[in-house]
Order: sequence, then C-alpha cells, then structure tokens
Amino acid sequence: MENPTNDSALAGERIIGLDLLRILSMLMVILLHNLGQGGILDGTVSGSKHYYLAWALECICYCAVDCYGLLSGYVSAARKRYRHSKIVLLWLEVVFYSVTFACVFRLISHEYAGKRELLNALFPVMRRQYWYFTAFFALSLLAPVIHGGMRSITARTARLMAALLVLVFCVLPTIFCTDPFHLRGGYSALWLIVLYALGLLLNKGGILKRIAPGWLASAFFLCTALTFLLTVVFPVSIPRLGTLSPLNYTSPTVLLSAVSLLFLLRRLEVRSSKLRQLLGRLSGASFGVYILHTNPLVWTFWFRPGVLKGFADAPVCAFPLLAVGAAAAVYLLCFAVDSVRAWVFQKLRLRIRLEKWEESVLRMPDPAENSEKAE
Repeated sequence: MENPTNDSALAGERIIGLDLLRILSMLMVILLHNLGQGGILDGTVSGSKHYYLAWALECICYCAVDCYGLLSGYVSAARKRYRHSKIVLLWLEVVFYSVTFACVFRLISHEYAGKRELLNALFPVMRRQYWYFTAFFALSLLAPVIHGGMRSITARTARLMAALLVLVFCVLPTIFCTDPFHLRGGYSALWLIVLYALGLLLNKGGILKRIAPGWLASAFFLCTALTFLLTVVFPVSIPRLGTLSPLNYTSPTVLLSAVSLLFLLRRLEVRSSKLRQLLGRLSGASFGVYILHTNPLVWTFWFRPGVLKGFADAPVCAFPLLAVGAAAAVYLLCFAVDSVRAWVFQKLRLRIRLEKWEESVLRMPDPAENSEKAE
C-alpha cells in the first residue's frame, strides 16, 4: 500500500492519528488475508460461533483498503505539488523485494523461480505482481492533474463533489446490483482514483471535522454491523435487480466505515515523543509489510491456501485472539525485515537523489506560482 508517512503532516504538523490508521489498516489487510488465503473462514462450520466470529472480523477489516486510498488523497491536500520521485522510490522498493525473493527461491530450487519469475520481479507493474501497487502506479500518473484541479474549488463545491462521487460510484451501483464503471468490487485503478479524489475533497470541504468522536465511532460500528447483517445474516435481494453485495470495497457501508475511521483517528493525540516515534516507524514500514507478505512466491509456496485452517478448531474465546495475534506477528516480522531495507536505501541516499533528479529534470515552472510572484 501507499506509504505517505513522510508527507502525513497537515499545516506543518504531523498527524500521529493518520500514522496509527496506516498501521491499523495494514493489520486489517493481513487479517483479511489470514481469514481468506489462510483458510480460517473455510475452516469454520456454517452457523457456528466460530463462523460468525470469523465473518465479523472480516466485515470489521474490510474497510482497510478504502482507508489507504482515502489517506492518499487526504494527506495530499496539504501539498503544494505532487512529487513524482515518490512513486519511483516505491517502485524501486517493490523491485528490490521482488528480485530478492526471486533469487532466494531460485537458490532453493529452479522450479520455484525460473526465468518467468525473474521477469515478473523486474517488471512488477506490467506483470501485475501486486494489484494495489499496479493500481496506485496508474493513480500516480493522474494524481498531479487531480491535485491541481482541486486548488481552485471552494469548500462548498468540494462537499457537493464528494457527495456526487459517493452517490454515483457507491450507492447507485450497489442498489442496482451492477458495475457500470467496471470497478470490479474495488480491485481497480479507477476505484483508487475515486478514493484519492474523495480524500482530497473531504479535506478541502472540511466534511465531518466538527462531528464528535462518539458519533464517528458509532457510525463505524453501525456501518460494520450493517455490512455483517446484510452479508451473513440477512442477505437482501431486490426484485429484477439482484442480491445486494455490501462486502466489497465499493459498498457504501464499507466506504463510510473507512471515512468514519479516518476522521476518528485523525483527532487522536499522542504526547509521548517515544510513542510518536515508534508509531511513525511502524507506519513508515506499512508499504514494505504489504509487499513482503503478498509477494507472489511467498503467497504460493509459504503462505499456502488453508495454512491457518487449524485456527478454526481453537476455543471460541481464543479464536479471535489467535487470528489477530497472527496478523500482528506478521506485521512485526515484516517490519524487522523492512527496517534493513530502509537502512540500505538510506545509506544509498535514494530518496535525496531522486528528489534532486526530479528538481533538475521534471520540475516545470508553475503558471500559478509565477502569477503570484508577479503580483
């Protein structure tokens, strides 16, 4: 997932709640993978307590990807311009891990990583190695245009546009049980672009900033409960249209859960400097955590389907703790590995070099800035 930690300062101030949201969202993503790919959901008996607990966790965590997409746009609202060097740095990180894993698995056996896997590692976007990064790469090409277009709109226009995006891309397709824009349940570049624009608009329009935290928390749990009820307990079918699908990234209840969580944690304050530093480091590793645990070779040979199916046999009280604990363990393990990668990149001064390259090669005069200087 995108890792905008170094840009998560709004109005010159670091928002620690957004770092926490990034960490929490990645934990949710890992938990979703444990429930699905890990086989926990398949291992439960329909109608049992384990079954309902597993699906409750699924519904709670499903807003994670929407949180990342919204964060991308929300934190971008404070930037004067979009940095192209950032996507290049993320691409290098992806290639670094992809090539490393390809070499490791090739040393183990040529059957695990042949020429095809090495080609995939060198071209992760064109070979669609990570769906989110591929979608984010497409977004990064349009982000400067979207970001620039938001400068001139008023707060009222931003609120109207945000409502229109939610209505057209979420509410109406869900009600009509259709996918007119080929969003594929949110697994698409277009949906990530919508989330990015919506995050910008939410910041620009000042939406929900004055709502009390208690109301935001209630909205999150209400939307999650509706997702659970309409998915697991009482599926709803609309005559001549189809069955509602509330458990996908484009669902109104899932999107509103993400929005509520964003504004709820946005207000969180942490005074301890050590804790702030720790949260910043954990947040900064979130993208690396995603790339590490979803690497195609790891996904195929280590994190095989059903590897965590045995969790479904644990006592009811211990079952959710095991699922959440496994997700936390994966995060911490990947964090330790990514710390080494971050150290290597820091020693090579890649970020500084890329930013200097951008300034010298890609930096173009901004007409708006020139007109302001002339005035």
